[in-house]
Amino acid sequence: MNNYTPTKKEFYIAIGAMALGLLFFTVLLIVVLNKIALFKKESANILATTLGIEETYLIRKKMADWRREIDTLNSFFVEKEGEVVFIEKLETVAKNTGVKIEINSIQIGKKETGIDFIENLELKVRFEGEWSAVAKFLSALENMPHAISIYGSRIDLIGGLLWKGEADLFVLKFKN
Repeated sequence: MNNYTPTKKEFYIAIGAMALGLLFFTVLLIVVLNKIALFKKESANILATTLGIEETYLIRKKMADWRREIDTLNSFFVEKEGEVVFIEKLETVAKNTGVKIEINSIQIGKKETGIDFIENLELKVRFEGEWSAVAKFLSALENMPHAISIYGSRIDLIGGLLWKGEADLFVLKFKN
């Protein structure tokens, strides 16, 4: 049998090596734990940034959807200083339906709408044509892509197949 007993010097060297090993292990453990904490923090920041990008994308998408809806709603109103363009559209509808029209009066903003950026465009229109053409004309007016209301319409037979009528048109428009 081998009965080796270490000397004091060897004993202290072994304890010192063990202490150094333990110290080295502790330092490495602290460094690794700090790296893990840093990684978690950076991951959270990246996740938050990613969520921010996704939220920004969703907001931009909603804004684009709203823009389309706003544009659709705006198309129902006569544009600022767009009275002439609207009257030209009205004359085109009359021509396409075979009706002769005459605009007797135009008034802007006579009646309040209750909305500070919208006003009424009032037109008094006389029209004449065959019954089917007059009916098509009135139907086409109602189906125009504008917020238009027809009030006080009166249609009379003037002889043969010709009918003559008058109507008050109220169209919403943006204030100038």
